[in-house]
Amino acid sequence: MSLSIYSSFSSPRLTYILDFICAEFLHCEYHLFTSVEQYQQASAPFLNYSQQRILSEECFIPSCNLLKERKILAPVIQTFQHDGLVAFFRTESPTADFPFDLFALQFFLLSRLEEYLPFKPDAHQRFGASESTAFKSKFLHLPLVDLWALKLVDQLKYRFPQLQLPNRAFRFLPTYDIDMAWSYLHKNNYRFLGGFLKDLFNGNFALLGERIRVKAGFQSDPYFTFSYMDKLHQKFHIQPYYFWLLGDRGTYDKNISTKNLHFQKLLKKQSECYEFGIHPSYQSNENQELLKVEKNRLEEIIGKTIFRSRQHFLKLRFPDTYRSLLAANIQEDYTMGYPEEIGFRASTACPFFWYDLEKEEQSTLKVIPLAIMDVSLQQYMGLSPAEAIEKIKELLTTTRKVKGTFSTLWHNTSFVEREAWEGWRRVYETMLEEVVIEKENPELG
Repeated sequence: MSLSIYSSFSSPRLTYILDFICAEFLHCEYHLFTSVEQYQQASAPFLNYSQQRILSEECFIPSCNLLKERKILAPVIQTFQHDGLVAFFRTESPTADFPFDLFALQFFLLSRLEEYLPFKPDAHQRFGASESTAFKSKFLHLPLVDLWALKLVDQLKYRFPQLQLPNRAFRFLPTYDIDMAWSYLHKNNYRFLGGFLKDLFNGNFALLGERIRVKAGFQSDPYFTFSYMDKLHQKFHIQPYYFWLLGDRGTYDKNISTKNLHFQKLLKKQSECYEFGIHPSYQSNENQELLKVEKNRLEEIIGKTIFRSRQHFLKLRFPDTYRSLLAANIQEDYTMGYPEEIGFRASTACPFFWYDLEKEEQSTLKVIPLAIMDVSLQQYMGLSPAEAIEKIKELLTTTRKVKGTFSTLWHNTSFVEREAWEGWRRVYETMLEEVVIEKENPELG
């Protein structure tokens, strides 16, 4: 099946959105006409994206100017409610099927246009959730792009009952960031002594005792939770992705040295069972050459090509971060989430290709949205384990409804059952149980 689409103009922005919708939601090809006569002679189903209706039987979306533009301009965002959802870019037309430019709304959110505009950065120079339209208009918890795409699908089906579309499938994608594989073991004597003296002077005698027991071989290292994680994967039949930090030591980069044979052995062993990605260091976010060095380190150790990444501290700055990834031959990035809030940073639960606004072209970098991070729930939002479980269930239910990808981020250090993380193993296990319920009862999706 091919969709016949009319627009008074053609642009890279319009093509980008049409490609996304047709690939992710309609699973069909389309033909874009800029001639009214050719459009009228084409075959149904018809979709008109202009300022006036052309055919009596067509889906009509009124257009504004955003997708015509070739400059990064700050649009006026005035939100309103329509059909139970937030909308903006109101474009009134008495015969339109939507009272706003649906494609412009989706492009604005997917392209992250607002992150190219001036904003107040946080302490790590990141664009914060509170700066976003989604947060301000209270739809960060919703994949608004997907929900409106499904409304469009419903409208097309209503006008063209013969339209046959394949079913989309929900996907669960658990991922891990490994910032520190060990808490005490396999560090050089200088680092061990430094930690020892720090615990001593701060009066952390419980940690001091633990440090000594682990070093003496009487207790396992608390951060080395990989056996526990392996058992979960086997029990729930999941295949997670691991993102490893291989940067040089710095203020925010404190993993084991990549020259350490124990670390290399761990990487090789885990790579035999799981898919890997690079976790570019904090320092590499502003140094493209460091990113390449770290990626090459991982590839040399495990003997495999690395094409996935997620930024340390979720440091994401447009367009620099993604251009650096492309220069390092990264094909997929998993950073698209906020550290301080859970939800949908790009307002979608579907993977999508990054659109480079400065170049006005779709890139080859696929972005996999991040829905939930453990540190967001526990540290930034300050939730209890019980409260976190409820938040996870809500987002999981929402993602199921749009048949999206539910991508989660956990750390091996979050499975340490002590102090602030006590009870959080159960949070993760409950989430996996909920996913299994969904698999066994597909009607829930």
